[in-house]
Amino acid sequence: MRADPSLIDSRFAAWRLAAALLAATLGNAPMYVLPVVLPEVQRDFGIGRGDAALAYTVMMIGLGAGGYVCGRWADRWGVAWVLALGGVGTLAGFFLAAAAPGLVVFALAHCVLLGFLGMGSSFAPLIADTGLWWQRRRGVAVAVVASGNFLAGTIWPPVVQAGIDAFGWRATFSSMGVICGLGMVGLSLCVRQRPPAISHPGGPDGSANLSLALSSGRPFGLSALGAQWLLFFAAVCCCVAMAMPQVHIVA
Repeated sequence: MRADPSLIDSRFAAWRLAAALLAATLGNAPMYVLPVVLPEVQRDFGIGRGDAALAYTVMMIGLGAGGYVCGRWADRWGVAWVLALGGVGTLAGFFLAAAAPGLVVFALAHCVLLGFLGMGSSFAPLIADTGLWWQRRRGVAVAVVASGNFLAGTIWPPVVQAGIDAFGWRATFSSMGVICGLGMVGLSLCVRQRPPAISHPGGPDGSANLSLALSSGRPFGLSALGAQWLLFFAAVCCCVAMAMPQVHIVA
């Protein structure tokens, strides 16, 4: 059942936003954990740095495909089910990576379980769902939940490094699976309510222009497909600038 439209911009929406932010912080952990553990994986598997970094490459491919597919699933069944599935994937992915005998299994765990399911469920679907719960402060709300990705980059690397130093990378990965995976499943219970049905009321705060753009199907004065591809290209350009320092310089 769809939520009552009166819940838009409400305290309930704020609590839901907090849960989404925490879920994004847990679900996006693999993106920042892997660069920290790359030197250990390299030594453990007896491979070069470029080979070890393959796991990050395929994880990003999994994230791209997972964001699209998990977004479709969230549209159909709700973001709670998708987030719970992502939590299971994160739990299984960290455990499989921790038990991997070599690079192939390690890379597959990151691509399918951690990238496609774990990160794919906890980034784009959560952002899209959050936008439906806010009108006056939609931009702020979307920015808050999107920042969960970068909070993950702030919190998890020092935690994982401390775990590696104390217990080794495999035990640390297993612990990350329990914390992040079960945490995502638990937080999925906080976002079970489907968002209110979309409406486009005009108003003096500028929402009339938004309403006109949405109803005409021409965001930014472009076709819907053209605007989508423009945003896609912008996101690729943004992440290209991050990829090298985020992975190789850290490692």
